[in-house]
Amino acid sequence: MTLAEAIAVCRDRVLSPYMIHHYKTNGGVKAGSQVSENKLSKYFMISRDVAGIHVEADRTPPSFHEQRSLAERHYRAQGIDTQLLLGHKSISMTDMYHDDRGKGWKTLVL
Repeated sequence: MTLAEAIAVCRDRVLSPYMIHHYKTNGGVKAGSQVSENKLSKYFMISRDVAGIHVEADRTPPSFHEQRSLAERHYRAQGIDTQLLLGHKSISMTDMYHDDRGKGWKTLVL
C-alpha cells in the first residue's frame, strides 16, 4: 500500500480537515478537532508501551518524532519531497529530521 492509498482510505469518512483528529467530543475536546503535538506524542508513548516495545535500561525509548525522522530519511532516499510530505515551511526544518543520529559517525580510539 502506498502512502497515497493509505491517506485515501483514511479520507473515505471525512469528519475533519485534519488527518489525525479527535473522533468524538469528550471533556471539552470537539469531535473533528486537531490532535495537539503533545497529545500525539503522549498517545504514541502509551501505544508503544502497550505494544510491549522495551529498550535496554541505559537507552531512551523511541519517540514519535524519532519515528517521523526515520520515515523522512527513508522517503527522501526514494526521491520523495519530504519537505512537502512533512509539511515544513523551510527545508532547514526538514533537514533537522534528516539527521541520521550518528549512523555515519566514526569512533576514534585514543
